[in-house]
Amino acid sequence: MPPKPPSIQADAPHLPTLRAIVSHLTSTSSTETLLAHLPNLSRSFAPCAALLTTSPAPGSEVATLLHALHTRTTTSLQDRTSTGRFIGVVLAKTLLEHGGLATLSTSLPSKLT
Repeated sequence: MPPKPPSIQADAPHLPTLRAIVSHLTSTSSTETLLAHLPNLSRSFAPCAALLTTSPAPGSEVATLLHALHTRTTTSLQDRTSTGRFIGVVLAKTLLEHGGLATLSTSLPSKLT
């Protein structure tokens, strides 16, 4: 079992960036529009790497944002259209690049970890 990453405080410096990314991902319903913004969104994850690799306190804003991000990624991966699935693959790749394996371990159900 991998070691638990350190906890993060709610006043993290890149929390507004993560909030903006998640807000944009969840508020954009058109896959074509999201596809056009995807390169900029995936570059925006770089400063948020510390937030992606930490274990936030349950119920905190960071935990809520990460949950919404993982939900959007999973939903995109299961989309009916090839464009939607492509968006899911890019999001998953970006999360792994910037969050590393800690991103996977925090997004797995507790029964599998």
